[in-house]
Amino acid sequence: LLNARVRDISRVSVQKQKQPSHTPGTSSSAHCGESVMEALREITPFLHRSARLDLKAVSLTHVLGLTGSKDGILLLAQCVELLDNLVGLTEDESEPVRKDAVLALVNLSAEEEAAGALVKQLAHKLVPLGYAAILDENSKLSDPWSMVLCNITRPEHLVEAVLEELLKIEHSIEKLTTCFTRINYNKQKGHLNYLGPLFSNLSQSKRGRDIFCDQTTGLLSRIVPFVHHEASIVRRGGAVGVLKNVCFDSTVHDWLL
Repeated sequence: LLNARVRDISRVSVQKQKQPSHTPGTSSSAHCGESVMEALREITPFLHRSARLDLKAVSLTHVLGLTGSKDGILLLAQCVELLDNLVGLTEDESEPVRKDAVLALVNLSAEEEAAGALVKQLAHKLVPLGYAAILDENSKLSDPWSMVLCNITRPEHLVEAVLEELLKIEHSIEKLTTCFTRINYNKQKGHLNYLGPLFSNLSQSKRGRDIFCDQTTGLLSRIVPFVHHEASIVRRGGAVGVLKNVCFDSTVHDWLL
């Protein structure tokens, strides 16, 4: 399944200066990277929720622009404090700030290196925030948050860490399944289609498959009908992915039959 990524942003890549011909051993891209890292360290305090709104907005615009390129994402992935502040801004009082912060996280999490950094350092914050936004039927950011959770579970080695945080929330998978199966659950025109790939990603792990195959909750039987969902290839593909992963698990074959 493809990573979720925000496409309609101003893409600002890390500029690479032309390397002088008389110094073939010098890496101009390395110098550029160092200067960008220094700039990121300087704006990190302005990305804190306590900073002035105008400073947060301008700094966040630069960060969001950097997430439009892989080079920019790889640099941002090294800035743990900045990532922490960015996650904090998803709860900011300003709606535009909250939106830009979540969109930046969508693009960051689309690259495995950044997804790994987010999960390793901030899963305990990131996962509950995303879950709460998705469950909130009046949230305007439920779709991008579902993309974030989808992205950070795409690499198989990150699934268990995310699942661990989800399972700290009582009946979290069951409630997410309800959001997925109730068309028009979100009252702000959120589609929640990316919950499908999220479920598919979670079912990469044995524990994830066991959750979906739990006969007492009947989650799999609620998801399977969406393998024929015509309105969204993303939702349909997610349902197919769950079924495929479950079918490849020989321990549940008898139950499936």
